[in-house]
Order: sequence, then structure tokens, then C-alpha cells
Amino acid sequence: MSKHTPGPWVVQWQFFGGGNQRREVANTKDHRVATIDTFISNPGQSYEEAVEANARLISAAPELLEVARKVDALFLELTAEQKGSKLKRATDWGVVNQILLDAKAAIRKAEGGE
Repeated sequence: MSKHTPGPWVVQWQFFGGGNQRREVANTKDHRVATIDTFISNPGQSYEEAVEANARLISAAPELLEVARKVDALFLELTAEQKGSKLKRATDWGVVNQILLDAKAAIRKAEGGE
């Protein structure tokens, strides 16, 4: 089991002196996970865009980890089947489809398409 702050994580604004603001990532119980502030952005990208993109990627980490674990388990089971294991078949396409849907949702969250 992971020892990271439990997800899901969300992106929030953090305001501080002089009207400045930056992003923070917190779980749904308002436990701060990260504060995102960047001084370098990609060419053609504003500071705000870079901070927002980084915050979205960080906030999607729990979902991305969960999907990676599901994919790992699925492929372990598929590999075991090919070796003659008597494990229940993972080729229940409903299970496979749900893993793919979870993966797409995590990617959309990381890319800002929630």
C-alpha cells in the first residue's frame, strides 16, 4: 500500500500577498499535497499555463497510479493464463473495458479535460 496522501486530489487556487496567486493540489479533505509555482515555462507558454498544466498532472497522480496497478494486474493474469494457470480468465471484456475507461479518465484529468 502507498503511503502518499489518499486521493482523489484536486487543483485549487492559493492566494497570497500582493494579489499574487498560484495553484495548490489538495485531497478532498483539504490536506495540501503540493504547491505549484514555476519560473520557467515552455516556449510559447505563459507562466499561468505552465502552473496550471503542472497542477493538473500532479492532481491526476492517484488515478494514474490506480490505473497502472490495474493494468499490471491484468497483464500478470493474462501472462499466467498463457502459462497454463487455472486463474479466472481476465479476458472478461467488461473488466478490460472498465480499465480502459479508467485510464482514459485519468489521462483526461491530467490533460485538463476532466
